[in-house]
This record gives sequence, C-alpha cells and structure tokens, in this order.
Amino acid sequence: MSHDNKIELFKTETIKFNKKHNLISKKNTNKILEEAVEEAAALTKHLKTYINILDIGTGSGLPGIPIAIGNKHKNIYLAEKNSKKIYHLKKIIRTLKIENAILVGPANKNTKIENKIDCVVTKAFASTKKTINIANSFLEKPFTLMLLKGKLETVNKEVAEANIKKENYEIIKIQNKKEKHILKIRNE
Repeated sequence: MSHDNKIELFKTETIKFNKKHNLISKKNTNKILEEAVEEAAALTKHLKTYINILDIGTGSGLPGIPIAIGNKHKNIYLAEKNSKKIYHLKKIIRTLKIENAILVGPANKNTKIENKIDCVVTKAFASTKKTINIANSFLEKPFTLMLLKGKLETVNKEVAEANIKKENYEIIKIQNKKEKHILKIRNE
C-alpha cells in the first residue's frame, strides 16, 4: 500500500472511530485531520537526523502515525494513556501494517522504551514547560523536542515560562493557512 493510500485510510478509519468515540471534535473532523496530516508532513522535514522518535500524548495518532507512515526507517514510539485511543491506535497499526509504530502506554517514569529517544514530538499535548518536565522524568538527555504549536505569541510566552536559553531553541513557521509553528528545543 502506498504512502498516500495509508494516509487516506488512516484518516477514514479515524473519522469512522471518531463518530462513535469522539477522539477529535465532531464538527470539523475532516478539516482537523487534514491540517494535522499537513503539520506532520511539515514536521517530518525537520526529523531527518533522528531515529527514535517519541510522540507524547499521541491521541488518535497525531502526529505519530503520519510520521511513521512517511519514515519507515525510523522507530516511532506512541505514548497514550486513554484506553479508547489505544484501542484505535492498535487497530490502525494492524490494519495499515505500520511496523515502525510502537505503542508504549502512558508517558511517565514507568514507560519502557528499548532505544534511547533522540526526539520527542507532540501536538496539542500540554504546555512546553509541562512537556519538558514529563519528558525529563523518564528520558535520558540529550534529546530534542519538536513541539507543534499555534500562534507565535503563545509560543514565546511558553518559552519564557519554561525558561529555555536562547541558544537552545528555534521557532519554525509552518507554511500553511493557519498560524502554526514548530518549537524546536535542544534539551541537554
């Protein structure tokens, strides 16, 4: 199955599951998924040097599943605690035969990951400070965080709140219709 077919099937299955279980807003499910897949593609461009990537709070599999589909040679670990979402993720991984997507349960000090994580990705998970604290609670440094965020002023506020040194972060604008950014943080 081609990359594009897998992405389409991921979207179809997620929409179908969402009708019963409400993973994503029911109003604009299609649009939300479309944008999220677009963001995952934008993120992928910045993941070239990373091999073991952890998606914390992946939810319905965003951005982790599209990243796994587009990067067969990378290990994509998916951290999620909600059992309905885990059920959906298991089904997606099985149906689409995504061999490089690995479910690891909730992200906390009991999380077991066989490889050293070199990059953490998240979308709509938590504040930057909270994300860093959670990642630091069970991951060995150094690693990079690539956080999908919205408006620039919010990103700047979160950077200040998390007290990140200027030389350790970069804000990358995603070229799409909405104001979206990737906050890249070197965590050493």
